[in-house]
Amino acid sequence: DDDGLAGTVDLVKAAGVRYSYRNSISAPREVLKGGYLSWYDPASRNWWQRTWFAGAQPRDKSLAALKIKNGNPRRAIDRVTALERAKAMKPTAKRSMFASGPAAKSELAFANQADDLRRAIRKVGR
Repeated sequence: DDDGLAGTVDLVKAAGVRYSYRNSISAPREVLKGGYLSWYDPASRNWWQRTWFAGAQPRDKSLAALKIKNGNPRRAIDRVTALERAKAMKPTAKRSMFASGPAAKSELAFANQADDLRRAIRKVGR
């Protein structure tokens, strides 16, 4: 887990720029496996996200449907990313000894609760 610094959204790599606290990110917009990076593109007036929750490499997606409430983009982005993040963090036999405990369990509980609420909402909407 290494949070990126402000330079992670630069377009080109610059000499002497530190992209993360632990120096595990070496270039702008690089995403580590299990992580994500979100940015706003003023040209398209659209939020974008690069995620690496599954597969051999990260993927980019548009967050065109992002609903920002009370001017808080971080909360809106976390809301649309939470389920995918929680699924990626589900303990596997290989990771269970490393990725378990209260934090992993609360992420999974949050994702499961969100799934339950979505099912309940769909039933009411019928």
